[in-house]
Amino acid sequence: MEKWFNSRLFEHNPKLSLRNCKLVLCHLDIAPRNLLWQEDGSLCLLDWASAGYCPRLFEFCAQWIIEGKDGSFNSILLNSMNPLSDIELGQKEAILCFWRNIQKYSLVPSGIKKCFEFYPSTSSADAGIPTRLE
Repeated sequence: MEKWFNSRLFEHNPKLSLRNCKLVLCHLDIAPRNLLWQEDGSLCLLDWASAGYCPRLFEFCAQWIIEGKDGSFNSILLNSMNPLSDIELGQKEAILCFWRNIQKYSLVPSGIKKCFEFYPSTSSADAGIPTRLE
């Protein structure tokens, strides 16, 4: 797993080391849509398609990546989890770099602007990007 993750990191990205990380069962998609409250008050966790035995840091990263998309749910969940160790926290940036690197599209609007910083003579019209909605 470590080799596969590191193969998707750029040279300047920190490398992932799972040597001191214990594997635990992670859901990796904990969100309000995947919670079902039973009549007796018990909670069922649905949609285990992304689950697997991973370092528990992966569960934290899954929440950091989508933080804010479900209101304060992610923050509340993160605050209720046992804190990460210094060793686990040391791997956070490598995992988040990995996640950014494997995204097919960057939907961050500022990402478009950064593309043109490399080609200052290129305008958005030259690149086929509409300057206004019609």
